[in-house]
Amino acid sequence: MSAPSSPAAQRAARALDLSTAAFPSSSSSIGPSLSSASLSFSSSTSSLRRQGSLYVSSDSDRVVLDIGSRYVRCGFSGESKPRHVLPCGVPVPYSTAPEGCRSGIKDVKNADGERISLRLNNHRLSVSSQHCPTHQLELDHSSLEHIKNMLTDQLRAVFHNYLLTDSKARKVIVCEGPLMPRTLKRIIVSILFDTLQVPAISFAPMHLLALLTVGKTTGLVIDCGNLETSVLPIYDGRPLFPNIQTIPLAGDAITTRLKYLVRHHAHILRGSSRALIPVTDAFVSARPPEFWETLKAQVCVVGAFEVQPSAADGTFQSVLPEARYPVDATDRLVLPGWVRERAAEVLFEGDEDRRSIATVVWDAILKCPADIRTDLAANILLVGGTAMMPGLTSRLKEELLTAVEHSHSAIDKLGHYDTFPARYAKLRRLAPRLRFADTTFMANCAAWIGGSLAGSLRMTGAGVTREAWEAAAGVLPDR
Repeated sequence: MSAPSSPAAQRAARALDLSTAAFPSSSSSIGPSLSSASLSFSSSTSSLRRQGSLYVSSDSDRVVLDIGSRYVRCGFSGESKPRHVLPCGVPVPYSTAPEGCRSGIKDVKNADGERISLRLNNHRLSVSSQHCPTHQLELDHSSLEHIKNMLTDQLRAVFHNYLLTDSKARKVIVCEGPLMPRTLKRIIVSILFDTLQVPAISFAPMHLLALLTVGKTTGLVIDCGNLETSVLPIYDGRPLFPNIQTIPLAGDAITTRLKYLVRHHAHILRGSSRALIPVTDAFVSARPPEFWETLKAQVCVVGAFEVQPSAADGTFQSVLPEARYPVDATDRLVLPGWVRERAAEVLFEGDEDRRSIATVVWDAILKCPADIRTDLAANILLVGGTAMMPGLTSRLKEELLTAVEHSHSAIDKLGHYDTFPARYAKLRRLAPRLRFADTTFMANCAAWIGGSLAGSLRMTGAGVTREAWEAAAGVLPDR
């Protein structure tokens, strides 16, 4: 047989000689080799068809859901970050929403015909109306049905449009808030079992899941989210729910303070005339919530502890430069540097009658037994969307140290009473041991990542199966 003439043919011949030398049983014919390759390809494609998702994930991977007040995080267990972060709720069209297209909010009418807004979150059902801006009400059957329809559309989109998986073949892990009402929990379970027909659901405390991401089972977890800040002590993997402390100061309070500061101290730079125009109430009310959330995330920081007024008009000195945030194609919103810092001060403004984040943390430690307080103070974990603001961790540590070092009833040098109660003096010995845990994960996804870790290690238990739910006639087991 003559040698191949072209270089490509020579390389093919050498490769065939190497293959026959490595596999002498198939040297007489290449037919079996092709048959094996065809069989291997068929096996891989059949395995792909058996998977419950078009993503590369095994059938044993669970779907992890973290339903927050503004966003829903979803993905599969065993992964280091959620596949998708979606706005919570179905956007309301402009025709039915007077404030524009909003995510997670829906306008309905109560029994008196008054238009109210329902906001869904993992801690409570917050209801806003014209006469009561933020309060908690007993919702009627129609309102609960509307919330169920919103969640049904949201969860169906999560499984079918984003995760591209068969809900009947996937167990679910839900990151549960410690104060989630049973009404909302029952709605979520009903949707997952009755509508999506998932085989099993496991609820796991989100504070405990967040603590797993730093490899600890004992610590004090501070969840600073959108509507409230909750502090939960965890000892040896057991959440101490009776000692939980909450305060309605979080990202939404910062947004409200930011709107006030923008209204009174910011200006609009016109692109055509380059003139500075004061901000009006119409401008503030016309901006959608997404505008303020983006402005807060890109511009605002947490300022230093000692900030003194520089003028009688209430302005402050700051080392930060002014920021020019685009409003549209031509106009810019000009914010002074001190406005960027002072928006987050609402989290720390406390006195004898009103608590701040620092006092809530110490109150949670005070409610715990004295022999575990040192371990809790040495392992503090700050999570949540608001926790991602630059400077919040260092500022909170300064506030905590100041609270225990200056907690007495005496009058200070300026003639003012101290803002920290005297009961924190007994915690002064914990000041040298105060430590914040370092984590490589994003603070707003810590609970979801902990759920992913727990699902991959099978740490959530059997949970509630669909058979048990149907046998109990839709009654949620207390577990």
